[in-house]
Amino acid sequence: MKRLTNRAHATVGIAVILAGSLGLAACGESTVTSDDIAAESSSVEPLERDTESSENADKDKDKDKETSESTTAKSDSNSEPQAQDQAAREIDEIPESEAPATSPEDEDYLSALGEEDIDVNGLEDQLISTAWTVCADDPVANATSGAVGGQLVEQGRTELSSEEATRVVEEHAREIYCP
Repeated sequence: MKRLTNRAHATVGIAVILAGSLGLAACGESTVTSDDIAAESSSVEPLERDTESSENADKDKDKDKETSESTTAKSDSNSEPQAQDQAAREIDEIPESEAPATSPEDEDYLSALGEEDIDVNGLEDQLISTAWTVCADDPVANATSGAVGGQLVEQGRTELSSEEATRVVEEHAREIYCP
């Protein structure tokens, strides 16, 4: 008997796998159609109930109905009118949003950053939040202020280096917000 080489074994193995795959793929007619489902579902016989369990179920339904009615009556007497969906309205202009109020500390912080040649327009909330994380004495604070400093540079909001922008953000935050 002749021994097969590793290459021959691999070739035989691949041939067996391909033959099996083609055999599985050729098993058509295994698709379920809606006609098959309709034919099967019409052949199901109805379940028979015990008369004793039916009576208990009817009693439970009556009890649930009484509870539901009393709950509805209570909620109707104490509830506010339900909100109703209304049709969309066309507007003539975009309503102006009120900017959140800033505290005197916030104004001082933002102006201090502005004096350090950092453009804070549109970033006020993010910069104030960053300042509060600096005061939190949390390891995340260093990462947050560093990320914000880098973003200020990348967005072209300052000519400072990333390290300098981070230092300015942290320094003024500690000076103004930290006790």
